[in-house]
Amino acid sequence: MIPTREQLDRIAAAGTGSIKEIPFAVLLIALSARERSGVVELSRGPIQKRVVLESGTPVECLTNLAHETLGRFMVATGKLSEKDFTECLSQSLAQGRLMGEVLIERELVGAQDLYRILQQNLARKLLDLFTWREGDYRVLPPSGRVDSPLNVRVQQLLVTGIAKFALQEEVDAAVAGLVGKSLVLNPAPLFPLEAIRLPAAQRKLVDSLGAGKRIDELAQGSGLAYEELTRLLYALSVIDVVTTADRVPAATRAPAAAPPPPASPRPAPAEAAASVVQAPGDPKEVQRVRDEIMRAYLSFRKADAFEFFSLPESATSAVARDRYLELSRRFAPWQFLSPELADLTDKARELFLAAAQAYATLADEDGREALLRKRREAVSARAKPRTLDEAYQKLLDPALQYEKGLQLAQAGNLKEALRYFEFASDCDPQNGVYRAEFAYARFSYAPLLSETCLRDLREAMRIDPACGLAALYAGLILRDTGKVKESEPLLKRAAQLMPRDPRPREVLESLSKKGLWK
Repeated sequence: MIPTREQLDRIAAAGTGSIKEIPFAVLLIALSARERSGVVELSRGPIQKRVVLESGTPVECLTNLAHETLGRFMVATGKLSEKDFTECLSQSLAQGRLMGEVLIERELVGAQDLYRILQQNLARKLLDLFTWREGDYRVLPPSGRVDSPLNVRVQQLLVTGIAKFALQEEVDAAVAGLVGKSLVLNPAPLFPLEAIRLPAAQRKLVDSLGAGKRIDELAQGSGLAYEELTRLLYALSVIDVVTTADRVPAATRAPAAAPPPPASPRPAPAEAAASVVQAPGDPKEVQRVRDEIMRAYLSFRKADAFEFFSLPESATSAVARDRYLELSRRFAPWQFLSPELADLTDKARELFLAAAQAYATLADEDGREALLRKRREAVSARAKPRTLDEAYQKLLDPALQYEKGLQLAQAGNLKEALRYFEFASDCDPQNGVYRAEFAYARFSYAPLLSETCLRDLREAMRIDPACGLAALYAGLILRDTGKVKESEPLLKRAAQLMPRDPRPREVLESLSKKGLWK
């Protein structure tokens, strides 16, 4: 349940394995703790994913699931209309350009917002892998330069993924081994606790582990629900942040001493301090600067030297030098030390160094000629423009499967509907609606499976708390199996979450008229 460091070493060295034996969370811990770079190929039936790691950090996840593409993700989260999505995707395919570039060009999203959306989509694609219970993986060496500007906070991803998607029996089994033992913070964890953002109540609980406490003591003093408490402790134990006191040598245990006084702020180097540019007072100008940096940052890893400088291949060395000096001044990282722009410093530094590398390529005769050859080869190998149908031909689309399942269910063909609902839920296990329809269709087809279906619906509500459909179906199953009193809170919850759907209120009113509750 909780891997040792020796086991993690063997997993990282093996290179291939089964998700059933080595869950994705454990695989990611093993590779990230050792700062491995490369590509992790994962497959589960028809579903395929490729996770690109850079020094142990996931920076890209390629997938054959339609709902995980950028456009579909934006539509699903309300950040893009269906009409704008279709138009932008058509333009992207016809011109051979990235969807993000088209979105920015059409001013449907700003560079900063696009970066955040890309980060959110990457995190969601990776979290999906924490739901896999079977499948195969293999770890391949790096396949070339990483061109993604993204990255995720591995510690945060692991805690969220494990705490949210671990099977309850897995959590219970792991926690059973911790009962009665004093739990402490590991003084030498695999990942620093400081990099994990926790809600205030969870942070308070973790801080209380400094003196060592048993689970029952934590449950009494934390105010957290027992399931939330145990899931958090399990996640932190798996990533080696929390451990039992008997596993920590006494000499390394942190004493309960007062925290050291805050360090004095380190002054900027003299040469940088003299050049610090204060952020413009005008918020619009601040926004313009931020957007300019983010737009450049989103594309610079995919750009070659000519593209980075926005120069034609015929540009002379002198023109390239002038462009380099211009971009060096624009991206000099010491210009972004003011509070309004401080979060851009690291990105500006990367752009600053990329400008130097691009100029070195164009200034060197051999390097320039090699780049020109590479560009000619890329033009000849470039794929022809694709249509919408061609783009989605190889993608698995759970939304289409779900709609087909609804049509079959409405026609009374539950057996066939089940197949489509199961496929949709399997492709997108974070979608509570798909889970709910699958569970209720199973109950409707085989009522003797009521307990299994109720368990699946409760899991759907836990993973997707805003899913009123899961609450409605759970209430209906309880009603139909004679547990009317237990159905009431679920039906009321469904009515709150689904104000435009009359079904929860109709069921409540029907049961009230029958005098089954007041």
